[in-house]
Amino acid sequence: MIEPFPAWYEAVENVCIGALGLAGATILWAAVDHRSRAARQARELLRRRGVRRALVMGVAASIFIIAAEDVLDGEPHELLLRLDLVVRETMHWARSHPLARALASVVSKLTGPGLAGGLIIGALGLVAVNRRRDALVVAGGTLSAWLVSAGLKLTFGIPRPGHGRTLYAISGYGFPSAHALVAVVGCGLLAWSIAAGAPALVRRGVYAGAGAVAAGAGISRVVLDAHWLSDVIAGLALGVIWLNAVLLAVAHVRNPAREQPG
Repeated sequence: MIEPFPAWYEAVENVCIGALGLAGATILWAAVDHRSRAARQARELLRRRGVRRALVMGVAASIFIIAAEDVLDGEPHELLLRLDLVVRETMHWARSHPLARALASVVSKLTGPGLAGGLIIGALGLVAVNRRRDALVVAGGTLSAWLVSAGLKLTFGIPRPGHGRTLYAISGYGFPSAHALVAVVGCGLLAWSIAAGAPALVRRGVYAGAGAVAAGAGISRVVLDAHWLSDVIAGLALGVIWLNAVLLAVAHVRNPAREQPG
């Protein structure tokens, strides 16, 4: 495991916790206050795609930092580590129940090798309809997410529960969950390619389905005792960051900012 952060690293975690609380309070205030001008302006601001994306990425980054601080600290009093133990103990019944374990195994395989196959088919389909750039985004974005997860696993060096007994181990380390991270990015990019040009309602449905698949992937890994809950939370949060970063890069390439003539 790498050395702990400097003495002020807990202050960073506290700032992230405060940022999450402030973001949640602001959104709630803007939703319920229909009288003040400030709340109306906040709602108008939150309707902007760029603001929403920045907010989502900020929230995800805060969650990842909080999870990283807890697992690096390793102190039993850390809330997330206590939650890890509680969830693992709670999931013991699922692991001991043949049907629940079989279901989790199916979901894990479908969002592991199954997702890889789906991404290949999806990329080939995009190539077939002359959307080669989109195919490259789907394949390259997902592969880069896997590489990021592998690098972070080796950097953090956090062991898996059950001494790394898992079918899809990149290494003996579990933080962050590559399964969760890649599921978010892979499913998100597939949803992005499918929903391109579709009505808003269809786009929301496709993205909601992608989110449900990614969440199911993370839950299945906890049930199978392949990951701590903290691994999955960090993987999902990092997946949200990476997915949005890829989509931002794509948007910039397609619509680069043009310099105004002097």
